[in-house]
Amino acid sequence: MQGAIKRQKDAGWSSLVARWAHNPKVAGSNPAPATNSPPSMGVFYFYGFTTMETIHLHIEKKSRRGKTVTVLDGFTRDYIQMERLAGQFKKACGTGGTFKDGSIELQGDLRLKVRELLLKEGFKVKG
Repeated sequence: MQGAIKRQKDAGWSSLVARWAHNPKVAGSNPAPATNSPPSMGVFYFYGFTTMETIHLHIEKKSRRGKTVTVLDGFTRDYIQMERLAGQFKKACGTGGTFKDGSIELQGDLRLKVRELLLKEGFKVKG
């Protein structure tokens, strides 16, 4: 049987799916096509709130060994939302910080940058 054609065994459904997933010609195989546009800057989304709070913005140096900290007070959200919000501010400003005692603390004097972010999202800012 030298001239006989050998029949390949089908590797199964998973290999077929894997081939489709890596083939760009198959419709629907590439869920996120590449684009030439740069990724957008972080945008804050606040879900479920129709009224925005008035945020008190100030800096502190007291009992921080001379280090400057930007403090945001006046939020009326729950703990989980405040932690997410603090994380968004830290990421946008490129600095460290925390959510403590109902206020967000960011390392450094970031009043101008934080004020822009808050006003952009419709918050009222004092200080």
